[in-house]
Amino acid sequence: MEADVNEMARRFDRYPNFAVDAAARVPYFMLQPREKVRAFLIKYQDRILYATDLVVMPQDSAEKALLEWTNTYERDWKFFATDQTVEYKGHNAHGLRLPEPVLRKLYHDNAVRWIPGIVGRVQH
Repeated sequence: MEADVNEMARRFDRYPNFAVDAAARVPYFMLQPREKVRAFLIKYQDRILYATDLVVMPQDSAEKALLEWTNTYERDWKFFATDQTVEYKGHNAHGLRLPEPVLRKLYHDNAVRWIPGIVGRVQH
């Protein structure tokens, strides 16, 4: 469904307890029309969360994995939070500049809501 946010919207509309993790799907958002994806994320902001599919296997270099993760998270944040141009495999996408409350839900609040056992507050 990640290749077309309209397809995900149909699922959201049909199944009220349906939520998704954007994880490795962010590049699919980058390939779709900016305003369409932005409107989708704002409309369904309570049902989308940002997590990860990134892993380190025993044979992997921890340093290389950390660099890849850092680059991925920075790219995704830039896409969601700014209106800057983001490059992914030769394709340029204009950032969505989502409102701060939507970003908070995407990156924190929805995980607390949808995943049992996650602590709701950051401890300092």
